[in-house]
Amino acid sequence: MAKKKLPVAEDIKELKFVTDPQISPDGKSVLFVVTQAVDEGKNGDYKSDIWRFHRGKVRQLTFREGRNTSPRWSPDGKTILFVSSRKIEEKSYTRLMIMPADGGEARTILELEKGKTEGKINGPKWTPDGRRILFLSDMKKREKDESDVKVIRRIVYRLNGEGYFHDKRTHLYSIKRNGGKPTQLTSGEFDVESYAISKDGSKAAFIANMTEEADYTLVRDIFVMPATGGKPNKITESQGPMQALSWSPDGKKIAYRGHNLRRRLATNTGIWTVTSNGGPLAELTKKFDRGVGNHLGSDSRMNSPDPSPVWDADGKWLHFLATYGGACNIYKVNTEAGAVEQVTKGDRSVEGFSLSRDGKTLAYTSMDALSLAELCVKNDEGERKVTSFNDGFLSELELSAPEKFSFKASDGVEVEGWVMKPQRSKSGPVPAVVEIHGGPRTAYGYCFMLEFQLLVAAGFAVVFTNPRGSTGYGEEFAATIPKNYGNRDYKDIMEAVDHVVKSGIADEHRLGVTGGSYGGYMTNWIVGHTDRFKAAVTQRSISNWYSFFGSSDIGYYFAEEEVGGVPWENLTHYVENSPITYAKNVKTPLLIIHSEEDYRCPIEQGEQLFVALKKLRKETMMVRFPGENHELSRSGKPRHRIERHNYIVNWFKKYL
Repeated sequence: MAKKKLPVAEDIKELKFVTDPQISPDGKSVLFVVTQAVDEGKNGDYKSDIWRFHRGKVRQLTFREGRNTSPRWSPDGKTILFVSSRKIEEKSYTRLMIMPADGGEARTILELEKGKTEGKINGPKWTPDGRRILFLSDMKKREKDESDVKVIRRIVYRLNGEGYFHDKRTHLYSIKRNGGKPTQLTSGEFDVESYAISKDGSKAAFIANMTEEADYTLVRDIFVMPATGGKPNKITESQGPMQALSWSPDGKKIAYRGHNLRRRLATNTGIWTVTSNGGPLAELTKKFDRGVGNHLGSDSRMNSPDPSPVWDADGKWLHFLATYGGACNIYKVNTEAGAVEQVTKGDRSVEGFSLSRDGKTLAYTSMDALSLAELCVKNDEGERKVTSFNDGFLSELELSAPEKFSFKASDGVEVEGWVMKPQRSKSGPVPAVVEIHGGPRTAYGYCFMLEFQLLVAAGFAVVFTNPRGSTGYGEEFAATIPKNYGNRDYKDIMEAVDHVVKSGIADEHRLGVTGGSYGGYMTNWIVGHTDRFKAAVTQRSISNWYSFFGSSDIGYYFAEEEVGGVPWENLTHYVENSPITYAKNVKTPLLIIHSEEDYRCPIEQGEQLFVALKKLRKETMMVRFPGENHELSRSGKPRHRIERHNYIVNWFKKYL
C-alpha cells in the first residue's frame, strides 16, 4: 500500500467544491454545481459547471468558461435555467440561460455586459406555469463616455465582495422564458432583498424597507403584489431583519428567516410565519434556542444557497438548517405546535438542501472534518452519498482528525473545543497553534479546514474552540460579549489553552495564535495583553474601532452595536477596546495579513497596527494581497490562497 503524503498548500488546486443541490419536480434527479480552481489569469481563477445525478450516475451538463451556477428546474422538469458569468480584464458578462434538462446547447435569454447594461443576476426562479422567469438585478445602462467619478449620497454605498453600488438599486424583474426585454416589476429608492412567488403564480412577495431610514435600520418588512407588477402591499410590522421568503402550498402563509433584535445582533435567527394577507408574526423556533442557518467556518467550500425555510407537501412542516454546537444539520418545525425535529444527524456540516415536491426525498450536500462536501440523497430507504469528487484525492493524504474536548470555564459555563495532533510527531507536548474563528457569531466544528491540516502537517497541534459569543450554544451564550469584547471571550480562549497544556498536548513554551476578522481582532487583543504566545498571525483584522466605524462597509452600525454607541459620544470605550491602544505591550512577533480590497475590515486597520509596531521597533511583517477582499481565505484567487497558507505556516515555523 502506497504511503500517504502530507497535505500541502498547492492541494487547493485539486479540490472540487460541490454546492447548490436542486432536486427535480419528480424527485428522481438532482442538479448541482461543481467548482474548482483553474490556471486562468495571473493568479488563477475558478470554473463552475452544472452536473446532474440521475439513475445512479452523475453527468456534467455545462462546459462553458467561467462560472455556471444557480441551476433551477422548470416546473415540468424538461428545462434548466442557470446563470453564466465570466470576468476577464477586457470584458465581463452575466447571462441568464436555459438548456434542455438532458443536456445540449444552452441559449441566452438575457445578457448584461460590462460597459453597456451591466449588473448582477440573482435568485432566478420559474413562474409556476413555466412561461416566465423572475430574478433580482441591479442592472444599469452605462453611457459611452460616462465619468468614473463616484458621487456618494448614501451611507450604504459599497459591500465587501460586491463593490460599489452607490448609483444602483436592486429590483425584481420578469422575462419571458424565450427571452426579450425584461420587465421591471418594482421601482424606487429601495432594494429588494429576497422574493418568492405564490404557488398559483398570481402573487409575488418580497423583502424591503421602503422608508428613507432604510440605511440606518436593520428592520425589514414583507410586501405582496401581483406577480405581473403593481402596487406593493406591506403585510408586516417587523422589529428586525428578514430573509429567504417561502410561500406555503395553500398560499395562506409566508415563512421566512429572521429575528426581532431582542438581544440585538446576538438574537437567534429563527423560522417565522405570517399570513399572506398580513397579521401577527409567529416565531416557530423560539424554544429551539439555536441559530437557524449554517454558521460553521470552513476554508474549503464555495457557499451554497441556504433555502431555509422549505415547506413540506402538506404545509405542516418547515425544513431548515441549524447550527448546534460544532455540527449543522437539517431540522424541521411543526407549523402549528412549534415542535422541532432533527432530520439529518451526525458530526458534520450540511451545506445546502432541497426537498422534492411530494416531500419524500431530500437532496443535500454534506462535509465533515475529513471530507469535502458531496451530494447526498435521503428518502424512506435511508441516506446515500451519491458523489465522490474528492474521495480519491483525499484518500492519498495523511489527514488529522479533530478530537473533541470540553471544560468548565472559570464562571462555570461549559466551553467546547477540538484539538488536531500532528500525525508524525513523537509522544509528548508539541508546539501548538490556537485558531480563533470570525464573526463573532459563527462557530468552528465538523468542517474540513485545509489551513488546519497544513499546520498539523508542519508539526503543530491545532487548537480551536467556540468561546463565548459563538453561535450554536444558545442566545445567552452568544449575547455575552457585545459591548464587552476582550473580556469573557479572551478568558475562554486562554482557559482553553490552559486545558490543552495541562492535558500534555501543547508545549506551553511554543504556542502560537491566529485568526481572521473577529479572530484577527482577538489575535491583536491577545498579543497586547499577554506575552504567552511566541508567534502570532493576524488576518483581515480590526485594530482601531474608531476608524473602523467610518471605513468598514458595516462599521456604522456594527461598531455601534458591538462596541456601544458612536465613537464621538463613547470615545473612552472605543479607545479602551481597540487593540492598537496596547501596541506598546506587544512582545509577540506578529505577521499581519490583509487584502487591499477588504471593505469589511479595511486594510487601514492592518496598516495602522503595522506602523505602530514598526514605530515601536517591534518584530512584525505585513503581507498585502492586491485584488482580494475579506474572503481571501475562502474564495481568493488560487495562487493567493496558496501564498497565504505558506506565509502562515512559515511564520510559525520560524518562531515556534
